[in-house]
Amino acid sequence: MTDNQKIEKLLTIGFEFAGHVLNNYFHLKPYLAQKIDSFIRNKFSSHFIIGLQIRNQFLKENDTGLFIKCARRIEAEKLSVLGNSTVKWFISTDSSSMLKL
Repeated sequence: MTDNQKIEKLLTIGFEFAGHVLNNYFHLKPYLAQKIDSFIRNKFSSHFIIGLQIRNQFLKENDTGLFIKCARRIEAEKLSVLGNSTVKWFISTDSSSMLKL
């Protein structure tokens, strides 16, 4: 197994564990859950959503472009499959310059 395969396996295990813990032990207060549900219904219903979390402190500047290229490829593939559906991006970031990108 290559180093990249080992890293990918570790990441997968990390995501599986985090997903299990979040889904089974962390629960939002009803008021916050309702606000989030309302936001999603108002902003994202009937769209294919691409979500990106870009943390600037962990990336090299040229790596950020790779996130965008990857998301654009996903967008193009989904549009070709979904036809006239629309895609919306949801971006969370610690840098306002990322939003301009």
